[in-house]
Amino acid sequence: MFYFKYQSADWVRQYGLPQHHLRIISLYVDVNGQRWYWIFDTTLNRKYADYRWIGASELEAGSELVLPADNDMHAWYILQRCERLRCVKYSIPQKLDCESLQRFIQTGREDDRWSPQVVWTGLLASVAVTCGIIAYSRNN
Repeated sequence: MFYFKYQSADWVRQYGLPQHHLRIISLYVDVNGQRWYWIFDTTLNRKYADYRWIGASELEAGSELVLPADNDMHAWYILQRCERLRCVKYSIPQKLDCESLQRFIQTGREDDRWSPQVVWTGLLASVAVTCGIIAYSRNN
């Protein structure tokens, strides 16, 4: 039998800067015994949310479980929310980044759709504007 670290509907975080959040949709073993995950994610590189395959060894080596589904019914709702969010364009200000979407997918509540990335982007933008105003006022 084949071992998979994650199960369908699990919320997973890949290590890196920034960390990337995704959802496990299904598990697959090909004819060569290679393990695969069918995942749902939103990446800035692709610019929209969609499904894709990733090798299990690659994913498992550089990631961790954030939250599993509570039960089979919760997993079903999670997978339905993923399908409804397919092709949604990536946007940090609109809370359509990978982490914000995964928070919403987990609970289905709009209030849960936030990310530290959104907070940091807002803070950095505020600092940049303030510094720009100060620099402008000193030069004039």
